[in-house]
Amino acid sequence: IGTCAAGYADCNGVASDGAWARVRAFPGVARARTVILSPTEIQRLLNTSAGTAIGLLIRAALLVGARPPSELAHIRARDFDPATRTLHITRSKTGSRVMSLSAEATAFFAELALGKAPDDLLLTRADGSMWAGTGHQRPVADAAARANLVPGVQHGLRLCAAGVRVFSLCGVGCHLQY
Repeated sequence: IGTCAAGYADCNGVASDGAWARVRAFPGVARARTVILSPTEIQRLLNTSAGTAIGLLIRAALLVGARPPSELAHIRARDFDPATRTLHITRSKTGSRVMSLSAEATAFFAELALGKAPDDLLLTRADGSMWAGTGHQRPVADAAARANLVPGVQHGLRLCAAGVRVFSLCGVGCHLQY
């Protein structure tokens, strides 16, 4: 296995990579925006998405810090163990892992798993199908807009999850009321 001596086009079945040479960056954008929500903003986001499939996905992301939907979409009832308060993330770009859950996260996933068969997905779209690709981005953006939050919230959910855990460990009281 080696490199393709013939060049990009011959190796990739594309006539030319010249189009990439004409791509220009968005003005004033050097990297992705980092959005970290305050406890009040998190609560507003949860309130605007309450009772919806996207609300469950947002809450799960905030409680465990897993990537929505790539990691969260694949969680099945068998991946949650209430006895050990753990959640097995089976598909991830960093590999399979087991996460320890807070009491609040354990209660949340216990409610999701209630009455489910071991192979049933815990977090699905409203129609029961699996979250996939970027299908969560528009609903998260809509919920964020209804909560009067800045654009880009979906990229910051994992960062906010760390803050939620710190707040709860320090007794500050940032619980995800839903």
